[in-house]
Amino acid sequence: MTAYGGIPAPYPPRPAPRVSPAVLVGVSLWRLAIIGCALYGFSDATGWSANFEGLSQQASLATAIVYVGLLLYPAVTGGSRHEPRSPWLRGATAVLLLLVTGTYFGVMGGEFDYLPFEHVYTPLLVLVDWLFVGRNQRDARWWHPLTWIAFPLAYLVYFLSAEVYQYLYPFLDPGGDEFAAMIGGLLAGVVVTGYLLYGLGKLKGSLSGGHQPTPVPQPHPGHGPPGRPAPPGAAWAGPPPAPAWAGPPPGQGRGRRVAVTVAVVVALVVVGGGVWLWTGSGSDEPDMAAAQDWTAGVESVGAAEVAWQATQGEAPEAVPAGHHWVTDEHLVRRLPGRVAAYDLKTGEVAWEFPLDGGLEDRCPSSPEHSKLRVALLLSTEDPSSPGYECGKLTVLDIGTGEEVFTTELPPADSAEVLTTDVPAVFGEKVVIPGKAGARVLDVASGEVVLAPAGSEGPGCRAARVAVFGELLIAQSACTENGETGNRLRAHDANLEVVWEWVVPPAEDGEPLPVHGVLSVDPLVVEVGHSGRDRELMRVDLKSGATVPIEAYDGGKIRGEFLAACDGYFLRACQQGQVVDGKVILTTAPVQVNPADPEAYPGMASTEYRTELVAFDLKTGAEAWRTGMVDGRALHLVPTDDGSVVAFQSANANGARAMLFSVDASDGALTPLLPIGPAAHEDDDLRELLRTGRFGGENEQAVWRDGLFIMFGMIHRTATTGDVETVAFTLPE
Repeated sequence: MTAYGGIPAPYPPRPAPRVSPAVLVGVSLWRLAIIGCALYGFSDATGWSANFEGLSQQASLATAIVYVGLLLYPAVTGGSRHEPRSPWLRGATAVLLLLVTGTYFGVMGGEFDYLPFEHVYTPLLVLVDWLFVGRNQRDARWWHPLTWIAFPLAYLVYFLSAEVYQYLYPFLDPGGDEFAAMIGGLLAGVVVTGYLLYGLGKLKGSLSGGHQPTPVPQPHPGHGPPGRPAPPGAAWAGPPPAPAWAGPPPGQGRGRRVAVTVAVVVALVVVGGGVWLWTGSGSDEPDMAAAQDWTAGVESVGAAEVAWQATQGEAPEAVPAGHHWVTDEHLVRRLPGRVAAYDLKTGEVAWEFPLDGGLEDRCPSSPEHSKLRVALLLSTEDPSSPGYECGKLTVLDIGTGEEVFTTELPPADSAEVLTTDVPAVFGEKVVIPGKAGARVLDVASGEVVLAPAGSEGPGCRAARVAVFGELLIAQSACTENGETGNRLRAHDANLEVVWEWVVPPAEDGEPLPVHGVLSVDPLVVEVGHSGRDRELMRVDLKSGATVPIEAYDGGKIRGEFLAACDGYFLRACQQGQVVDGKVILTTAPVQVNPADPEAYPGMASTEYRTELVAFDLKTGAEAWRTGMVDGRALHLVPTDDGSVVAFQSANANGARAMLFSVDASDGALTPLLPIGPAAHEDDDLRELLRTGRFGGENEQAVWRDGLFIMFGMIHRTATTGDVETVAFTLPE
């Protein structure tokens, strides 16, 4: 074949070599393992239904997507290449995962055994993939590390626009003074890490031979012009150079592999040593005030030991557990698909009662019991649909575990019973609130005593109810003279109105609901809409006058106090307690980093501190504070005897968990139950002891006769069989 002018055409190019099938299989299996680890880590953290906002979760999902693409790439190229020519995507993914690991351990003070696939295993596998498995990292360009911040920047945009900082990663609060410095430091760390990976990739490429120039056949003397390849069939001037795919000359490959291995091990040791020093893993336990108080508590009352523990049962992905009740003998819990009674002394299951609603049923129960009878609403349709109906009622005797009755609940004024309609058992009646008003049934027979139209009187509808001793308190929407307003009404055993309080409207005239009732005598309420600013006040029932707690800002995003009530039902106010003429509140967690001025010597990890603050109900003025203490986060523990008990949670800096008795007159703390060191060293219990506030879908706690019980409120498929409930007591 000749080209234009009779000049012989260039020698036909050699076809690209096909990758060995064994190499394709090995690389594919390896990257399939990375995909599996990434998806397992994502599932472990989210249950495929919640907690998608975290960087760790989104990084794991992104890794799975990237490596699915890499897994399928050989099919796109017909098996000639096992990965793209450019290493940009692999490098960006590796840098992103190393950011996750560095932030988790270095900034947040994370523990190895918490979601290890997200924070350790997947990042490690992707790093190994970059260092050993792939080949295109030697083609990285000098500017690649500068652009590998693309993924972190994309998450930062989402983080700010979705206001994730309101409930996650508070150390990245854009309103804080250190936000810009923190973001700058993290991005600089990403770039530095990128150049470290870039250098290691180049080092590996040079030691393994790198790319050789494409061999060009030389013409035989007299065949063709100089520099032009010989035509087909022409003799070679000498032996052709080895092609690039042939690898290094015999005998050199093993030495280079050893050199690469040594270089990588040295780099990992240097980086790992830096992280080890940064996180203070080799430092002694800091001498913080919280640790000193724990030591003094152990010397005073002894160290509590585990009395019993129970594991989580079967659960579908992620579902909240229901209400719980405490009898003289048992802790009774509504769990996915069942109600179970645990013996308070031994933790043995005394009885179980199966529920017809299925594992995903999220219908509510009565938070209290009357003569050991509780009301359980059950789903009558697919629980996965939003706002599904709870059209069946079962009344259960939690003393024996026997069913009292089960009945279908017909619609009232075309309004079905929903998951937000929390029932109450009040004397001999079951009261179920709703948009159309309250249904009232006989607790023994299930017969309807009052339909919604007659339960609250003309023009009023009870939207939420709760039992306070001998009174049933209802938040009612009442229409009078064409205007609708909210009222708080107290009913006696015959459902007659004992007193009512007309809730003052908001400044714009909008009806203001009662978010929660902390106490009835005296009447202390939180008013306002969920997610907005709220007010906390004492109400004088005779005059209707109110005494506001002016300093309370629990409804604000970054206020000083946690919201006293969570609004789920009328009495769900576990972040506030009324006792001795005071309301005791919990401050919002304050983040302290090791580099902050508030840090103490030896502090290695970020921690969150809280304190209790009391306000006088007569004046609204502050009465006392427990004080912000190094290493301490305090949380109110529900009690039923009027005492005030607070839990000090453990943290990564060495603070250990303990219970305090709180003097309501001055806020003095007295050690009550220090949790012993064995529990803190137990991997199954460590995260539970580091829990945040109690209530809602957080953990719950029970303090009864020297027994302290903690249990989780979110059940996941991935945590089936894990320790979920634990009881502590002092040794006899």
